[in-house]
Amino acid sequence: MKIHSSILFTALCSIALLTGAAATARGQSALDGFDPNANGAIHAVVVQPDGKILIGGEFTTLSPNGGAAVTRNYIARLNPDGTLDPAFDPNANDVVYSIAVQADGKILAGGAFFGENSIGGQTRNRIARLDPTDRRATTSPGSIPPQERQIPSTRTRTMMSFQSRCRRTARF
Repeated sequence: MKIHSSILFTALCSIALLTGAAATARGQSALDGFDPNANGAIHAVVVQPDGKILIGGEFTTLSPNGGAAVTRNYIARLNPDGTLDPAFDPNANDVVYSIAVQADGKILAGGAFFGENSIGGQTRNRIARLDPTDRRATTSPGSIPPQERQIPSTRTRTMMSFQSRCRRTARF
């Protein structure tokens, strides 16, 4: 009887693993057509209240849903179906590590961008506030009030942080 029960147990475990693996494969597939197809790593994903999706990372192009490659340097906004929002192109000059959306809809981005025309057509060093409608940088980093330098994510309640080029961890 011990041999039969161990065979039965092994068979049940195998069935459970196979059905679990099939469920996992279905969960990871792109059956809904959502495929932004970035050419580099994604470090930040934030869903705006209107359902649009902000992404930041090490990418320089996106090929949404198998279409032609479109230049989007390090930050982009996608429509809920995965297509690119053509109205939003801040054109950062280096990696975007963190993104948060404020209650007023303005977008905060943190990363390695630095210097003249570094993001949103403005000079911003490692942190910028972007207008959600036209992607321009709206406030110089030095004028962000101290109470807003710590940026809690509205989705996860964690503090936004990113590494600077000097390999120091900066917390705002």
